[in-house]
Amino acid sequence: MADFALTAQVRALSGKGAARKLRAQGLVPAVLYGNTEKELNLAVPERALNRLLGASLIDLQVEGESQPRPVIIKEIQKDPVSNQLLHVDFMQVRLDQPITTVVPLTLVNEDRRESDGGIVEQILREIEVTCLPTQIPEFIAVDVSGLKINDTLRVADVVAPPGVEVTTDPEEVVVTVAAPAEPVAEETAEEAETADAE
Repeated sequence: MADFALTAQVRALSGKGAARKLRAQGLVPAVLYGNTEKELNLAVPERALNRLLGASLIDLQVEGESQPRPVIIKEIQKDPVSNQLLHVDFMQVRLDQPITTVVPLTLVNEDRRESDGGIVEQILREIEVTCLPTQIPEFIAVDVSGLKINDTLRVADVVAPPGVEVTTDPEEVVVTVAAPAEPVAEETAEEAETADAE
């Protein structure tokens, strides 16, 4: 079983008008596919869904069904202005079969890094992994405590939890430490006056 649960109701109507009505009721239109006979059009409570956006595996209880379905969130659509959830895709999975998905990367121990003025820049924010659905990590920590100016950390350097295989290109850059920008010398008042006079 998953650590997170969500209830869903089956929706008969689709289209923009029906979706607007659902959102007005605090529901988000959704679709469920994967190990199912056919796609299911669903609606889920927006407030509850918001709390589960970082969850790796969810028990989705569809109305009228006796057992919840193990699912992962495959895609989310949000309004670019209001950030309101517009639609969500759930993919049903089998707990005994590995799947490929993406997991966020989180930088840790930046405060323990040498105080050399370098600027830590995260280039890659998520990574593709293959594992059993029950082993999907919520995130993978990337330790930057040992990095210095001009250092680069690549996917090959990322340490994944046991049972999790990283499938992203090992040469992709995850994080770099850039040198601080050189301060721009300010013109003296005398130099500025001379330039104006010319």
